[in-house]
Amino acid sequence: IQDSIVFQNYRQGLQGYGTGSNVFSQMHLAGNIFFNNGIGRDGLHRNLMFGNESGDHIGNVFWENFTYFPHAATSSGNLFGGDGGCRDLRLVGNIFASASQLNCHAGIEAAANTFYGKVTWVGGTEPFAAAFPDNVFPQQPSGVEVRIRRNRYEPQLLHAVVYNWDRLDTVRLDLSRFGVPAGALISVRSAQDPFGQPLRLTYSGGALALPMTGWHAALPIGWAEGKSLPPTFPEFGAFILNWDRPNLASY
Repeated sequence: IQDSIVFQNYRQGLQGYGTGSNVFSQMHLAGNIFFNNGIGRDGLHRNLMFGNESGDHIGNVFWENFTYFPHAATSSGNLFGGDGGCRDLRLVGNIFASASQLNCHAGIEAAANTFYGKVTWVGGTEPFAAAFPDNVFPQQPSGVEVRIRRNRYEPQLLHAVVYNWDRLDTVRLDLSRFGVPAGALISVRSAQDPFGQPLRLTYSGGALALPMTGWHAALPIGWAEGKSLPPTFPEFGAFILNWDRPNLASY
């Protein structure tokens, strides 16, 4: 499962679950963005949930995925391993911007991740941060973090995720390594309004100045009249950038 943007679902963002006899093993997730899932039902729930009563979940890999709940959220945004636990879990290069729970007892690899919020490790004999020091555990979110990936399926489509903890009006996206030619007209859409009017910017090379205000969130079909979605801007945004086919409808 790669290069997906999953948000504002009515329950989990992505769930590997079932009765106790079902096993979810060798699942590989890379480059996905999950945010504010669960709001449609009874409030923020989980962005990621993998595990159930079985203890035979083996070899699941999460590589450069990005999740977000508002910093004040109390929900555990990510669950790895249910009541039965899991084995050989691999977490590399992810940003988990909400509390996380790991019910895995053997063979965990965790490196180059950023964990915002509380990390609960069921089965560990020491704090998770002490056992896995090759990760970052900020006390308070601050600064600006930007991650950009080329979409595997559309080579001239970029996905950008922005954690704008300082709530700046404008952030900068460095596009220099993606082969965008100077003078290109770049179409930028918020994932929350993919078929709305895009923002069009002329690329002059290096970093692109991207506003973090003024974005619209389209309401899901069937959403209760008068009910609004919780805003993520300017603190967080997921964007789709294209400089070849700016009309998304042409896909």
